[in-house]
Amino acid sequence: MDGAVSLQLLKGFYPQLEASGRAQINALVAGTVTTPRLNGKVHIEGASMRYGDFPAGLKQRRRRFHFDANRMVFDNVAAETGGGRLTIGGTVAYEKGR
Repeated sequence: MDGAVSLQLLKGFYPQLEASGRAQINALVAGTVTTPRLNGKVHIEGASMRYGDFPAGLKQRRRRFHFDANRMVFDNVAAETGGGRLTIGGTVAYEKGR
């Protein structure tokens, strides 16, 4: 799978999320319908997000995420919030059913 998607579509999953911008997605989906295996990356540039009544939103310069079936890696994630710069790096591990 290779293409771009509007971040405004996230509002359908999270009604309180206001998002704009586009995400470039490059992913490989393998396995079966009941046990799919994912591996790929998402690149987001020039996006902004704000959730509900949360006092600060994110105005983003760039974000790059790598993911597979068990984790997501934040690679060179930078944004602006509350007049300052925010940089995030690291890994989030997840497991089906947890």
